[in-house]
Amino acid sequence: MSAEKKNILKIASVYTGTVLGAGFASGKELINFFVCYGISGFFGMIAAGVFFSVIGFGVLKIVYENKITNYREFSTLILGDRLGAVSEWLVCGFLLVLFSAMIAAGGEMSGAVFNIGKLKGEIVLSCLCFLTFLFELDGFVEINTFLAPVLVIGGIVIGLYIFFVSPDLALETFSVCGAGSFSLSNNFVSSAFIYVSYNIITAVTVLVSLNKLILSKKTAKYGGVFGGVCVCLLGISMSLPLFENYDKISLAQLPVLNIVLDMDFIKYFYVVILLSAIFTTALANGFSLIQNFERKKGGKLPVKVFLCVWGVLMAQVGFSNFIENIYPFFGAIGLFEIILILKIAFFSKKHKNGIDV
Repeated sequence: MSAEKKNILKIASVYTGTVLGAGFASGKELINFFVCYGISGFFGMIAAGVFFSVIGFGVLKIVYENKITNYREFSTLILGDRLGAVSEWLVCGFLLVLFSAMIAAGGEMSGAVFNIGKLKGEIVLSCLCFLTFLFELDGFVEINTFLAPVLVIGGIVIGLYIFFVSPDLALETFSVCGAGSFSLSNNFVSSAFIYVSYNIITAVTVLVSLNKLILSKKTAKYGGVFGGVCVCLLGISMSLPLFENYDKISLAQLPVLNIVLDMDFIKYFYVVILLSAIFTTALANGFSLIQNFERKKGGKLPVKVFLCVWGVLMAQVGFSNFIENIYPFFGAIGLFEIILILKIAFFSKKHKNGIDV
């Protein structure tokens, strides 16, 4: 395999691993953003896949053409110096929230499956993240390159298996779902766009750190598009059993896990998938945050220690509370960033400090 193809795979894997967090793999995000709209949710997921592909390509294209090496340079380009600085601090706050949410999800998983207690599970996950952070970018990329294919293939297999072995399989199950309940969106298109927008906030901070892997515009194009396609395929597959069991699991903290708890073989397979999703997204958020703080203040080890301790403390807020109350707020903020990314990537030829010249 050529170096360019390997880098496309690595970029797509990191992109996919960043998006496919606990909220996605657990089914909680899928219910809130897509399944609640009934069969229209499928079209919402397809729309989200297209958005992810186009925006991912746009971000990588900007990074390649402007030789960007960190998020501050990226935010300055699209927003200018002052707004770029404000954006950077807001994003750092969001990354802290997301990292804590993943640690909280690890705790929920520990309590539901391993019976070791939420706090112990949160501490174990935080320690695993800390060990990975010690290996810097290489460790982060290699773990995603290994786990992202496991996530995508395993998630598709699990979703289809649960759906087709169920005795209640029928198109009528789609009508059980409500008409949508998110306050920031009232249809499946806007819901899909909000879902993409808050995920892009994190994805951008990760993608800009991959500048060394972007060998050409072709690498940027296929890395972004392939990542978006993987997210779409996995989302559709895992949504199928959620549609089918919506009336039973719509309020559950870990909906898919509730469905598979009585399925001996598939239960353990799913546990591996969910843990992988939690781990890769925690790493993505933590790695991006560490890079920002190290560039500002220096001192790698203290930043890593602080982040992992903070993640455990903030995880006590609860995983579901993060998704339902905090994620949509940042999703609305991310809409503005997406518009600027698309403008600069596809409609402007030259830029300087966020202003066309």
